[in-house]
Amino acid sequence: MNDKLKGLPDDALVRLKLQVDAEFKLRKGKLFAIGKLATFFSEKHDREIQVKITGRGPKNVQAVECDDYGNPIGSARWRIHPSFLMPVLPKPKPVVTPTGAGKDRPTAVPGGAW
Repeated sequence: MNDKLKGLPDDALVRLKLQVDAEFKLRKGKLFAIGKLATFFSEKHDREIQVKITGRGPKNVQAVECDDYGNPIGSARWRIHPSFLMPVLPKPKPVVTPTGAGKDRPTAVPGGAW
């Protein structure tokens, strides 16, 4: 992707950035809706923090720190200005394969008991 961007002329990059900014502005309400995941960089803790949005105020967004799957971690609550947030696509929860539910049962057992 970076190779393709390096090959574009400067005016094309500027137009592309303007289009991306306009589209981001249109979708911003959906990306930062209640229940969505977002990240921001905390200078105090010197790390990237992932949060789940729990509420919206007149200026700030209220959020709870969470893991990659959206499960809350501890009781850390944050108030963040939306300009510092970056949207996150949630990871699908891992699917647990059932064991012993007919999958591992031998088929050639007489009488059906094993």
